[in-house]
Amino acid sequence: MNRSTGIVPTDLRKLAATLRDVERKQLPYATMLALNATGEAVLDENKTLMQRVFDRPTRWTLNAFFLRRATKRTLEATVERKDAPRGRHYLEVEERGGTRPKTGIERLIIGNVATEQHIEAVVPARGAKLNAFGNLPAGQIQRALSNIGAQQD
Repeated sequence: MNRSTGIVPTDLRKLAATLRDVERKQLPYATMLALNATGEAVLDENKTLMQRVFDRPTRWTLNAFFLRRATKRTLEATVERKDAPRGRHYLEVEERGGTRPKTGIERLIIGNVATEQHIEAVVPARGAKLNAFGNLPAGQIQRALSNIGAQQD
C-alpha cells in the first residue's frame, strides 16, 4: 500500500458506497425532476404557440394538452392531447390539415331545413353578437335554429 498518496482503502470503499447510493437513490429522483420540469416547459410553450396561431383561443383549446408525469420508477414524461368529447379533435385538423367535421349547428341545418342550396359551413353574419372568443353565444344559436325550424325538440 502506498501511503504517499494519502488515500486509505477504507476511504475508497466508503466513497464507492456513497456513489452507489447516489446512483441508486438520487439519480432517478433528479432525472424525474428534470423530466417533469421539461414537460411543464413544453406545456407552457404549447399554450404560448396556440395563442399565436389561434384567434382568441378558448380555455378548452389552451388546456387541450396535459402532462403525464415521470416517477422515480417510470422515468418517462409525456405531453398528450386530451380526448375530444366525441369524434375527431379539431386540433388534429389544424395540425394535419384537411376538412373539419361538420359542427352540430351545421348538421342540424343540413338535416332539418329544406333547401336546394348546398350548405358547406355556417358562419356568423356581419353584425352578429359574438362572445369574447369570437364565437356565437349558445343562446343566439338556439334562437337562430328555432327561427328557421331546425330544432330537434
